[in-house]
Amino acid sequence: MKRLACLLLAAMLLLSGCGSSSAATSGEDREPLSVSMEAAPVMGRSYVPQVPLPEAVTPMDQGGETNIWKAAETTDGQAALYNLDSGTGAVLLEWDGTLVMFDGWHFRTPQSVPPRMELLPQGVLMVDLYTGSGTGVSVEELHLIVKDEHGAMTDYVLPPSLYQDRLAALMTAETGKRSGSVSIGNLTLHLPEQEAKLTGGPCLGNIVRYGTGSGGTVYLSLGIGMELKDRADPVYVGEVLCQVGFDNAGVYTLSGFALRE
Repeated sequence: MKRLACLLLAAMLLLSGCGSSSAATSGEDREPLSVSMEAAPVMGRSYVPQVPLPEAVTPMDQGGETNIWKAAETTDGQAALYNLDSGTGAVLLEWDGTLVMFDGWHFRTPQSVPPRMELLPQGVLMVDLYTGSGTGVSVEELHLIVKDEHGAMTDYVLPPSLYQDRLAALMTAETGKRSGSVSIGNLTLHLPEQEAKLTGGPCLGNIVRYGTGSGGTVYLSLGIGMELKDRADPVYVGEVLCQVGFDNAGVYTLSGFALRE
């Protein structure tokens, strides 16, 4: 929670124009940039448990592989997430007394970072899963769940190609011998000198984090990776911060971009 709070504070400062001086504005004013992509809807399936669901949240490092345990819940207790089968990513999602099952929700990593749940003011349930960890990798996955008047739940996962492909296509890079810059729209981030020559364009997708702010605003932070000559792993030179929008048609939109070291 402390990391999310720091991320949110930085995002709010940068998006309001009071951020790091490393994010410089150049050129004439342009139309605000944004990228959008429709998410694939996945309907939750009805599920009747054979035993009562546990009431207490189980620490991540104590949960089993194929037994039912509560992994997370909202602060008001209106919604909860239960592990069903870690191998297949099968989970149970309970929201206001309605219980459904989803597959492919993998959130058990060596870091044991628990899922985070929040009911947004728009009537949408947000579930933030920590799905990937390793050397130079820290990835979260955003699920927004919508419930209709009959209690049916539909999950919309933010497509990774929205930032890996469409957002990355908006960014440009200029590299010299060991330094350079990355830009998006009228924002430019000048890169510090590296140990070897920078090659290729910016890579997004290995460091992905989400946070929320006042009014249920969702923010996304992406590490900017650059390739170095004769080195397999990218070097991270900064981050892209942006706001995440979502509409009733299941379309995600990234906008309000900022750059920082």
